Amino acid sequence: NRRILFTPDEVFRALLEYTASHNRPIGEGSLLSLHFDPAENPALVLMINGKDGQIENYSFRLAELGAAIITFCRNHKVPLPHKGKKSLIKVDEAVAITVGHEWEIV
Repeated sequence: NRRILFTPDEVFRALLEYTASHNRPIGEGSLLSLHFDPAENPALVLMINGKDGQIENYSFRLAELGAAIITFCRNHKVPLPHKGKKSLIKVDEAVAITVGHEWEIV
């Protein structure tokens, strides 16, 4: 098994890049908080302090967050095994992607 941990700032950056590439950019500003619970829908809620001082919330489903993190890994050359079951978990205040491999023994 492999686990890669992403800080809240890295998750925010991954989502900024992902939403911009899908023509639904997150407003510019600074990250105030990140609430991640893979059992909920939406799985992630970002609270951002916008440039105009307004607080904005953005919600993401687990599949969107997973796609953003995988894309972030590819774009920033973070080694991520192609094969294997991938899942997102909460680790303290961070998000981790785990990749599990099942081996067949004959």
